[in-house]
Formats: sequence, structure tokens, C-alpha cells
Amino acid sequence: MAAPTAPVQPIGELERRLGDPWDPANPVGFAAVVAADEQARPLAAGEHILDEYGFGAELVPAEYGGRLTRLDRLIEVMRAVYRRDPALGTGYAAGSLRAAMPVWTAGTAQQRRAVADLLLHNGRISAPLHEPAYGGPTGPAIEAVSDGTGLVLNGRTGPMTGLGRAAALVLPVRTESALGDHPHAQVLIGPAVAATGMHQLPALRTAGVRAVTLGAVQFRDCRVGLDRVLGWPQAGLRIPSTPFLLADPSRLADTVLAAMAVAIVDTGLRTTVRHVTTRKLYGKADVDLPYIRSVLVSAFVDLLVCDAFVTVAARAAHVAPAALDTLAPAVQHALSVRLANTMRQLSVVLGAHFYIREGDRSIFQKLLRDLMPASLGHAGRLSCELAILPHLPGLAGWKATGEPAPPELFRLDADLPPLPQPTPLTGHLPDQLTAALTNCLDTGSGGNAEELRQVRGLAEHFGLELAGIALAAADLPEQETKSMAGPATHELATRYITVLMAGVCVGLWQEEQHRPGSFLADPSWLAAALTRLAAASPAQPAALPEGVEQRLLAELLDRYESARALGVLDTPLAGR
Repeated sequence: MAAPTAPVQPIGELERRLGDPWDPANPVGFAAVVAADEQARPLAAGEHILDEYGFGAELVPAEYGGRLTRLDRLIEVMRAVYRRDPALGTGYAAGSLRAAMPVWTAGTAQQRRAVADLLLHNGRISAPLHEPAYGGPTGPAIEAVSDGTGLVLNGRTGPMTGLGRAAALVLPVRTESALGDHPHAQVLIGPAVAATGMHQLPALRTAGVRAVTLGAVQFRDCRVGLDRVLGWPQAGLRIPSTPFLLADPSRLADTVLAAMAVAIVDTGLRTTVRHVTTRKLYGKADVDLPYIRSVLVSAFVDLLVCDAFVTVAARAAHVAPAALDTLAPAVQHALSVRLANTMRQLSVVLGAHFYIREGDRSIFQKLLRDLMPASLGHAGRLSCELAILPHLPGLAGWKATGEPAPPELFRLDADLPPLPQPTPLTGHLPDQLTAALTNCLDTGSGGNAEELRQVRGLAEHFGLELAGIALAAADLPEQETKSMAGPATHELATRYITVLMAGVCVGLWQEEQHRPGSFLADPSWLAAALTRLAAASPAQPAALPEGVEQRLLAELLDRYESARALGVLDTPLAGR
């Protein structure tokens, strides 16, 4: 029998409860966030609000009494926390998210109910951050050996967030001698085993998200029952490959956490706009200086491009979840590279204010430190490229004029199937995303003719770029799709990610044509997006046509003044 479902809260409810971040009297405002960071302590008032809101229900599927029905909704709710304090989001939610996803996708009904009950009562769970080695995952460091009726665990975990307050752990283990055909498994254990061979190791300090405690666990002859193995007896680190494949459950969490980079940089850009609209330089308002204006617009475009990419990936989790095996690492890689560059550009505009740890600009230096550890998680850029390399040779057999991606990927108001939900695989979705690069030639009615010509020319450029990547990848030897790949092959992977982003932006713009007058239906933002993606160096602001830059600057300033988010969804915020 399903548990009573937690009432679904409006998207903006958590934002409302957190209040105006610029109010110095707000116990969860930026002043309080920076003060907690200085002392490397959790933001207690923020955790209290999340408890009262029942945030754990956001991580639990509705079938088991929670609110998790769509990945894109979860992203929007979590962004309310990360826009405020990435350490609060990482310490409170990230560990539970990573640990829960394998339970929802591979656990038994009993295991799912146990984890759901814990999260619905403000409990937390944790899982190790696992950094794949060069060449692929090294596998877990914990050995599991069968003693006939259970498993005996020995070894130590990787670092885990929020370990001290976790009521349960989800741990990958090596089981060559224990579970027959399944050399890896994951086990769900609780604190009851602590007295029988499990102890916590000293905490680790971090450069960013200072308030987040990282810890690890050592096991010595720790015995757990086979009922602790997720999905036993069909156990395994990955769900078996079938025509109804679900993505590796870690890809779901990776996509959500990568999306948090957009929230962090949203606040970074908002802080910069606040600075340049209240200060004069050389007799003019900062925002009127051409270089500063170009940096602001380029940062806004970067946010839109990255948010479009991760939003479509989140929707793909419902429509074609197997595609996340390629899209999730592509999103992680793209957002980590581009948004880190964006924050560096904004720091130039802020000048000395970007590293000052006092005053109403001090939140920026914390966000700059928190960006990478809070959003990239355990997967480095190299491991993301390694996940994409095996896909490249298949590009040679795919035509950009082939079947386009399902339109519900791009229609932000379209319904989606439930999550998690096995769905048939139809074609190669990552490649289908690039189909828009050729059929956009006949699309688009808004804007002036010159902007439309520019869009079509840039789309043709990326179509030719895809053909060049496919040609270069067609004859790659097998070692070049694995750990022995050289720099040129890795560069192919990064170029392919850029083409995917271009295809997503065009597809989103195309589907927005059914809403004439919307910002995303305007070719100005698409022309700017494709120009940014085609630039030789994303570390420099774009040289955009005057009309395009003015249109985007006006949109940015309007969103700032009216306290709306700066991504593809301009959701209302609790203070500008």
C-alpha cells in the first residue's frame, strides 16, 4: 500500500520561506550565509527552514509518499537553496540525493519504503563520492565476501557528505566471490552495524563549501545480511542492459547537481549587476561602459545556454533515460567549463570587490569557491570526456537530417512520463538533438530578417562541425575510445559537447515559436547563444551586434529589477 503523498508545494514556496537574501536581518540572508562560512559551520536557520518545508519529500517518488515526479521540478526546488547557499544545498540535500537514486531505480519495495520513511521524516542518507580513475571506474574499495548467509565487509569508503548526520548509507562494494555473475553491488546499511565493525574516520576539510563535512568509513569484518543488497537477488552496480534501459542511477543525480551551477552563477551575475548599477566609473554608470555591458550580456547568454542544456537533459530522463549515459557527463563537462569562465569574467568586473569578505558583495567570493565542489560533484572533466568517447565512432552512421528528437524535450510546458520510468529506446537521442541544426532553416518568424539569417548561418556552421567530428571519429582505433585516447580525441569529445549544446538551443527556440512574444522565441538570444558557442575562447566576452546586445541587456536588467531568475525559466525570486 502506497504511503500518503506529501502535499505538492508550489515551485516558489521554498523561495518565499527563505526570504530576501539581501536583507541583513534575514537569518538565511547572504550576510548570515557568509558569517556561517567564515566559521565553517552549517547554516542552522536554513536547515530548520528545510526541515519545516519537508525538503526530504522532494527526493522521494510520489509512489512512496513524496513529491518527486519530475526531475526538472526537483532542479527548480533545489536551486532555491543553491542560489542562497551552495553549502546548505550540498550538506543537506546532495548526499541524500546521490544515495537515494540507486534505491529508487534498483532497490526492492521494502528497501524503497525504508528510505522513503527516513527522508519523509527529515532523516538523511549518504553515499561515497566516487572519482573514476583515468580509464574508467576503479570500482569500490570495499570488499564483500559471502559467509553463507550474509556479506562480510572490509575496506574504506570514499569521502561522503553529511556522514555524521546520516541515518543510512548506500555503499558500492566488490563482490566477485559473493554474488556470482554480478561482480559489483550496492548495499544499504544503517547505524545498527556501527558496533559490529564500522567506524567513522576523521573529517576532511575542503576549499569550498566550508560548512560541509566530508568523512569516510572504515569496515573491518562488518557483517550485513543479503537483504541489505539493493535489488537482491538481481543485484548489480548498473541496471542490466535491456531494450527498456534506465540510465545508470548516478546519472540522474549527476544531472541535478550539475544544474546547481546555474543557480550559483545566477546569484553571481545578480550580485555583479547590483554592483554595476549602483556605481559610477569615469563619470558614467558602470553598466553604460561598453566592455562591462559585453561581459554582463555574455554571462547572461552563458547562463541561458547552460540552463537550456541541463533542462533538456533533465527532460530526457523521462523521455529517453538511457540517453543520460551520454548527456549527463556532457552536461557536467559543459557547465563546469563554461560557468567557471563566466564567474571569472564577472570577477573582473567586480575588481577588488570579488575577493572582499565583508559587505553586500561578499557573497561573490564564497560562490566563486563553492561553484566547482557544489556542482561538479565527484566527476572531473576528464572522466566526463571518457564517458563520451565510446559514442563518437557511431556518429559516422548517423545523418543530421535523420529523425529529430521528441518535441516534448524542448516544450517546457509539455507533460512528461513519470520518473523513474523505463521507456523504449528509439534511435540515438544525443545525435537526434543535433537534427535541429539543419531543419531550423525553415523555422522562426520573430525578429528581423538579419537576425534570422545570422541564426541560420551559425546553425549551418555547427552542422558542418558535426560532419567534421563524425568524419574524424569514423576510423578511431578502439584504444582511442578508452583510457589510451590522446589529446586530439579528447578534443573531439569537447567539440561534440559544444555541437550538442548548439542543437539544444536551436531546438528550444524552434519549439518556443508556438508562443509568439516569449523571450525564448526571439532569435536575438539564439543568435547570441550560437555566437558564444562558436567563439574560439569562452573566457572572453562575445562581440555581438549592437541590436542583439541591447535586447539581451534590457532583458537582463528587467529580470534583475523585477526579481526573476536568469535562466530559461524566469521564475520569481524573493529579492533581487
